[in-house]
Amino acid sequence: MLKKHIKSFLFSIIIAQIISTLQVYLSNILLYKKLTILKNTGYLIVPNHLIYSKLLDFSTSFWSGLFFTLSIGIALYFVSFVLISILYRNKYFLFIINLIWILTIFSLNYKGFCFISTAYFVIIPVIVFWTSKDIKPINHCFILLPIVIIFLIFFQTQQNLFINFRDYVLLSNPIGTKINDFYYKYTLYPAEVFKTLSQKQIKTCSILNIKAKYLENILLNYDFLCVENNNAVDLKITFKNNNLILQNAIGISIEKPLKIFLANPEEILKEFSKKEDRYPFFRMFTLISILISLFALFYLITNSMLFFVNEKIRFIFAYILLILFILVINTLKPYENKETASLNSIHPNTICMALSNLGKIGDKKAIPIILDKINNSDHWYVQLYAYNALRTLGWKQTKSY
Repeated sequence: MLKKHIKSFLFSIIIAQIISTLQVYLSNILLYKKLTILKNTGYLIVPNHLIYSKLLDFSTSFWSGLFFTLSIGIALYFVSFVLISILYRNKYFLFIINLIWILTIFSLNYKGFCFISTAYFVIIPVIVFWTSKDIKPINHCFILLPIVIIFLIFFQTQQNLFINFRDYVLLSNPIGTKINDFYYKYTLYPAEVFKTLSQKQIKTCSILNIKAKYLENILLNYDFLCVENNNAVDLKITFKNNNLILQNAIGISIEKPLKIFLANPEEILKEFSKKEDRYPFFRMFTLISILISLFALFYLITNSMLFFVNEKIRFIFAYILLILFILVINTLKPYENKETASLNSIHPNTICMALSNLGKIGDKKAIPIILDKINNSDHWYVQLYAYNALRTLGWKQTKSY
């Protein structure tokens, strides 16, 4: 029976890794094209040339794809197996389960069809169902309760949980430190898949049929960089009847009077970003999946340690252990890093802290040092913090930067 469980799980994870690798690779292609346009126009690109040259490498997409595999892949396997267990014991739940499935697919695509994101939610449940037909189902329907509570806990704890988990658990031991370094090395690639436009660090835009330098300057304040190529930009702006039409590459647009845009450009750009965002459900489910996967890990540990007790007791113990873990981690005070923040540190987290401090100090003499860090660092997170520090110091992009 255990071998069948392992076979079903591994098959699902392999499929999740294939999907995630393809998803990250296609996202990297789009980022590569955008950076190419910016580079040819003369702007400073982030990530820099060291990351830019690796965007089309298969290995980059593969290792980055593990983020989705170990979150969405594991969570979908776990949830699918739970629903199949319930269905096995009571066929009347078939309608409810199918309804949940349909609503999930709808939530993924109601703002525009997302083929690859949908593939996770279509293929993995089918695989779990197909490979779990002969596996003994879980004998307690209340297994759904932890999943519901995990959803609720997520909305209450997301601000501190992951940061405290990193500082108190991962960075407290050599193995955890390596996991942390791996995470920060590769996590920005999958994050690029579902970031909203306002969350992206650098955006491209083009202004059509209007010569307005003041518009370029306004957009520059929000890191929208104007380029001549208007076919693959994040934002196209056209002027019509004293109105500005803001549009993305696939035609999603909003129209606002020029006066209103000039009065509050930040709010208008946020409104456009929200409207064109196609991944709100996928983004939310990814973060929730981390907690579901964490529960699966605790369940696996308790099954190994308490193999001599009843399955139901093992499950309850895993559930209690996870809740206590989340509550303890979330209530801890922010970790005080005793290591002095230094740009010469070998630890990316420490370098990022040093760059953040440079921005807060407000000394513009640090700008050349920070620019050098952006150009020569091979770590995307370090470049991200460096760019944010530059912007905090009032530095702006130019076509020769």
